[in-house]
Formats: sequence, structure tokens, C-alpha cells
Amino acid sequence: MKNSDFKKRLIQCLERSKESHGSPSLSNLSKEFDLLDCDRWDQEDVDLMLAWNFWEGWLDEANHHFSGYYGDIEKSDWPFLATVIIDALTSGKSIQEPKILKQFDYRKI
Repeated sequence: MKNSDFKKRLIQCLERSKESHGSPSLSNLSKEFDLLDCDRWDQEDVDLMLAWNFWEGWLDEANHHFSGYYGDIEKSDWPFLATVIIDALTSGKSIQEPKILKQFDYRKI
């Protein structure tokens, strides 16, 4: 899969996650995550990797009933942070939000 196709699908999934936030249907998006995970894409694209890691973390946190596994990201922060990522991906700008970089930039670990 080309990065542009992957990006479009990931943005759609983040949008659906925002709509489903706080409801049991958010966990249902794990199936879409698994399907998208099987696709091939260039994992050297830093912003796509950040977005992917973020979405994986969001689904994980939802599956654990927002128990606080992701540091200072509160349950109410996830939709806002998704909007930050969507805006960056659609505009072509780099993701600069500190909470996202702190938790999901695995280059720094």
C-alpha cells in the first residue's frame, strides 16, 4: 500500500475513533486496526508512525477502560490529540504536540 492510501485510511480510522470515543464501539475499531496493520507501508515516515502508534495506544487504552497507561494523557485528551494528528497529516506539517511526541515517538526510546 502506498503511503498516501495508508494515510487516507488512517485518517478515516482516527475520525471514526473520535466519533466513537467513550462508547463501546471504540474497541470495535481494533478490527480495523488489525486489517490496516496487515498492509504494507513505509514505516520510515515519522508522522505516519506517530499517528499509527497513537491510534494503537488509544485503542489499547480504551480496551483497558482508560486506566491511565499512557502517562499524562487523560481520557478526554484522546479526541483532541487525534484532531492534532489529523490536521498535521492533512496539511503536510509535522506533528509537534508534546504529549504525542512524549508517548509515541519511539525514535527517542
